[in-house]
Amino acid sequence: MEDAAASIPWRSSELELRWRVGYRVALPTSPAPSAGHPLLLALHGFGEDAARFSARLAPLVGGPYALLVPDAPFPVEIREEEGARIGRAWYQYDGDAATFERALRWGAAHLEQLLREASRAFPLDPCRVVLLGYSQGGYLGSVTALRDRARYLGLVAISTRVKSEILAEELRSARGYPVLALHGERDRSTPLEPQRRSLEALRASGLAVELEVHAGGHGFRSELLPRIDSFVRGVLALPPRT
Repeated sequence: MEDAAASIPWRSSELELRWRVGYRVALPTSPAPSAGHPLLLALHGFGEDAARFSARLAPLVGGPYALLVPDAPFPVEIREEEGARIGRAWYQYDGDAATFERALRWGAAHLEQLLREASRAFPLDPCRVVLLGYSQGGYLGSVTALRDRARYLGLVAISTRVKSEILAEELRSARGYPVLALHGERDRSTPLEPQRRSLEALRASGLAVELEVHAGGHGFRSELLPRIDSFVRGVLALPPRT
């Protein structure tokens, strides 16, 4: 039967699909500058969504910058003890380097479109952005930020690894670029040491890298939010929290 199936002259083509992806925005209470509010663009991890991640980031709301939290574009089934739910993913990964590179470039274009559309709907400045990426969102976010530093003025990388090996060209002109990396010393999903080596490559290229290691594992820890807020304010030249 397999031989018979192999002999069938199948023909292949493609069908373009279009779908809508949500996002959440929290604006400062102060009047917007003429170009719009500066903002923190926050990318959740694999299997999460904007609703879950924005709840974690809620303590940042009310400051002098806007918070933009999008859903990743691809739905994925997540099985938990209480049952299955639909989460989101930024890309599919099968271990192939070329496929991964294409996925990251597609993701970067998606984020650019997101900023363009969100800044039309709300008073946001799409060129005065700090990019935060957690876990899978950090893989996409770190590469995207370092490739578009005119738009993304700083990077927060949480429980992830900066793919420095595919950023050699970008790093040659990134001296002084601010990066805050937050990582658990017991992270088994994304071990600390590979991230240390990636960050050393960034430092060797002159980037302003800060690494803060906590005692936990893989995860987003609420006690790190004041450090994130301080970094974002510093990058965006906004007054410190009083």
